[in-house]
Amino acid sequence: MTSGKISLDLDEFKPQPVKIDADSRAQIKEASDNAGFTGRHAVAKTKPISQPVSEEQGEGSEVKRRGRKRTTGRDVPFTVKLRRDTNNQIYDLADQLECAAIAEVIEMALQALTEKIARGEPIR
Repeated sequence: MTSGKISLDLDEFKPQPVKIDADSRAQIKEASDNAGFTGRHAVAKTKPISQPVSEEQGEGSEVKRRGRKRTTGRDVPFTVKLRRDTNNQIYDLADQLECAAIAEVIEMALQALTEKIARGEPIR
């Protein structure tokens, strides 16, 4: 086997742009409409319909969220499913306490619970 390079002339294989005249475009559009195809044009986004809130989830039309992009030294994600009223209570406390991150509210709650347990107070 030889170690020489093979050279190929591929100039004749360059793609040529296809030009479609206006009449052809109209025929294509009519045929696609008749066949039931739809265009891929962007559709305006609508606001999602909020789900009904049950009594135990609390009164509130939407779940409170806000972007908190501050450097806190916290780097472990903690994902949990909450009831709507619990989520909103955490965010309300964060606003009242002027917390830089939602995690601060959870840390304060854990500290208070730990102190309550240490004093021997009933938890539930």
